[in-house]
Amino acid sequence: MWLGLGRITQIGVRAAGHQLGDTVVIAGLGLLGQLVAQYVALAGARTILALDPAPARLAFLAGLPTVQPFAGSAADALAAVRSANDGFRADVAYDVTGHHAVLPTLLPLVRDAGTVVVLGDTGRPHLQTLTPDLVTRGLHLVGAHDSQAPVQSPTRGLWTGRRMEEFFLHLLTQGRMNVRPLITHRFAPAAAAEAYEMLRTSRASAMGCLFVWSD
Repeated sequence: MWLGLGRITQIGVRAAGHQLGDTVVIAGLGLLGQLVAQYVALAGARTILALDPAPARLAFLAGLPTVQPFAGSAADALAAVRSANDGFRADVAYDVTGHHAVLPTLLPLVRDAGTVVVLGDTGRPHLQTLTPDLVTRGLHLVGAHDSQAPVQSPTRGLWTGRRMEEFFLHLLTQGRMNVRPLITHRFAPAAAAEAYEMLRTSRASAMGCLFVWSD
């Protein structure tokens, strides 16, 4: 599981084209958003605005000094973004929510010629809409998906999915990334119905859930 998530999020962060000192907005702090935040911190972000309506999800980022949590939606976050960035908008924003309605509320949070990364597929992309910001302010809209990772590398400089997975493991073994706190629940396989009911009714209280198989 973790290798796949580490690869998918790395594809998005690489696509963003970060610069040292970026101010970054991340909307959606599920497992993917949590890993994006850790990668972006390693990439030299000055400030990371973490947006999620669920305070419990924001708490997982308490160990990252660059993170400023915002328990709300992107639609209400512009003042917080400006406050965290000397009055300016963000350099890069990530939509990691998986919800089609978030993209148009995220575009106004990015500076002129800034970048918005849509990480993953909403499942209903035909419902996503744009705002005039994209054209009038020259924003860069980037889609990032697991299918973009090449299987083989024709040059040494091209990152394949396997190389990204190996780099993710390298960061974990060095302690520069940490997924241990993100495993919040463990269930026996016989408790599968209980696990899925918990996720259905109390999704915000859970992060990573594992089924523990034993003899």
